[in-house]
Amino acid sequence: MRNLFLSATLAVSAIVSSGAAQAADLPVRTYTKAPIVVDPVYNWTGFYVGANLGWSFGRSRTDVTIAGAPFASTSQRMDGILGGLQAGYNWQSGRAVFGLETDIQATDQKGSSSIVDFIPGTPGTPAIPCILFDPPAPACIIGTGIPAVPGIPAITGIATYQNKLPWFGTFRGRLGFTPADRWLLYVTGGLAYGEVTTSETLNVNGAVVAFSTDRTRWDGR
Repeated sequence: MRNLFLSATLAVSAIVSSGAAQAADLPVRTYTKAPIVVDPVYNWTGFYVGANLGWSFGRSRTDVTIAGAPFASTSQRMDGILGGLQAGYNWQSGRAVFGLETDIQATDQKGSSSIVDFIPGTPGTPAIPCILFDPPAPACIIGTGIPAVPGIPAITGIATYQNKLPWFGTFRGRLGFTPADRWLLYVTGGLAYGEVTTSETLNVNGAVVAFSTDRTRWDGR
């Protein structure tokens, strides 16, 4: 029994010695420092496209002329929903950003106003008969008869105007500055164009006349 225990002890010692020898033959593990992660700096250079939806406020002015002479003027608010698409390109140099942008918008902007004008009439005058004499036949003495003068009726005129802006677009330049990452302060300006529709209704003593004009206008600033 003692011999068996001694043999087992020698076998365990041999296995441990063999494992220690093999561990000594392994290469020494070296420590590698993790690389430093640096966030990339945001750059505004490149193309972009987008969509927008919002509400627009504005005013419209209508000047009325008769035979080329100024007659009246009116203005009205033009409010409504709008939505559209825009696209552009930016160049960034240091903290400066230069860009070009164009957009097209469809709108429901409209406004209306009315002008009421009243011109009082003038009463007419009755005729004054001429002075007659008998012989040789009934006749008027020259210069004694005055014909009637008809009166001029009063005139009530109501002019109603409705202006609409069905669509408009812009083409603009941009000059900006980036005070911090992903922040852009800029000014923009350029050309604006759009369709303006004006509907006019004129009611004079119950007689109604309606007409409309439609034109494309340009404005650069």
